[in-house]
Amino acid sequence: MKENNGERAIKGFLRAYMAERKLHKAVAYLDKNIQWIGTGAAEHRCTYQETVAALQSPEFDSSPVLVRIMAACHWTEDGWKIVSIHFSTPNLQQEDGEYYPRGWKKDSKKSFSRNMRGSFVDILN
Repeated sequence: MKENNGERAIKGFLRAYMAERKLHKAVAYLDKNIQWIGTGAAEHRCTYQETVAALQSPEFDSSPVLVRIMAACHWTEDGWKIVSIHFSTPNLQQEDGEYYPRGWKKDSKKSFSRNMRGSFVDILN
């Protein structure tokens, strides 16, 4: 009988991987078409094989860190499987109640302006 949600799959994956450190058990919760987005710009995996290889990397450890997780699951004949998972870290510049960190917006505008001025100067020379 199919349960109503994939919460068990997500919790099972996290428990197996982060607490028990049993990769073979953790990857059993992943769909063969998994999409993985980690916390860094280069942490994007588009295949099951890439995801498993990344999970075997020493960079993926169980060090305590504050992360947010968003996952999507779907029902298969083998039960609920994770088809997409995204880990993110909170921006420490973000104040309570802000939709996004305002300081980041100001810094980005300044940086963009500086970079654009430099680009125009390069073009003119």
